[in-house]
Amino acid sequence: MTMTREDDREKLAILYHLGRMTWPDLPLSHAEFERQVTRSLEVGGGREGNPVSASSWMDRLRLRDWWLAAACLQREDPPCREKAWTRLVAGTVPVTGRLLTDSLMEKARQIYGADEEARDRAVSGFWGLLLAGQAEKSRGPLERYDGTSPLIPWILTVFHNQLVDGTRKRPKEHGEIPPETTRPERIDLPEAVVRRFVDRAEQWLASLSDSEVLTLALVWCHGLTQRQVAEVLGKHESNTSRDLRRMRDSFRLMTRELTDGDEIGGDLDQDEVWETCLMREMGHVLAANERLRAIPLPGVVVGS
Repeated sequence: MTMTREDDREKLAILYHLGRMTWPDLPLSHAEFERQVTRSLEVGGGREGNPVSASSWMDRLRLRDWWLAAACLQREDPPCREKAWTRLVAGTVPVTGRLLTDSLMEKARQIYGADEEARDRAVSGFWGLLLAGQAEKSRGPLERYDGTSPLIPWILTVFHNQLVDGTRKRPKEHGEIPPETTRPERIDLPEAVVRRFVDRAEQWLASLSDSEVLTLALVWCHGLTQRQVAEVLGKHESNTSRDLRRMRDSFRLMTRELTDGDEIGGDLDQDEVWETCLMREMGHVLAANERLRAIPLPGVVVGS
């Protein structure tokens, strides 16, 4: 990989070691790391229409998500790749704490309704499509992930789009697409509205107690399930479920009304505004929070 700036090379060297510490059981060789960086810069440049510098890419990078995706894509170490896919499939959706597989099935249910066979086929077949694409020599959608957006919401968006596109190509087989499923996953928002969401989300994080921050870190930063969190904290699972539900309710209450009937929001639908901000911004808000980042995983190997 050719770099034009010495400081970029130094930052990438640090990034490589940070990645190995973030996912110690998903090691990438340095050569594979460089290939994945090059791929990501090409993806970013293609999307933005101009070359993307390594420095600007690293400024926006979600290292934990990107490294996991890179481990899924690498071909040098099959056991490592298989372990990475296991971690990805068992992932949870940020904030809600729902399993990724449950969220995929819910999206399939919106399209296929009571057709259980179609739902199962769509979800089970999605993982192969994510890596290999639909044609023999095509590249899967995961190759287009550059690490600058939260991975799990990105995967849900890819799955949603594939479901809608596939159904449109076979209308006689699946019938009409429910109108609510064709709403765009992302809508353009005034910067003031986005800033309002970020400010309130940060205020919500600041209002959490130390025990609540620990619970959130275990779920979001370390990917533990509700049951694993309960085991780590020595609590009953029902108490952990109640704590998470209370935190979700307080978060929604604090961040919900983003347009507030003023001119900033215009005629935007309140639900769409909130959901778009949540999917687009919350991962970055959580990743930047010092209290969450300071909490190590207390003696638990995720996925064990």
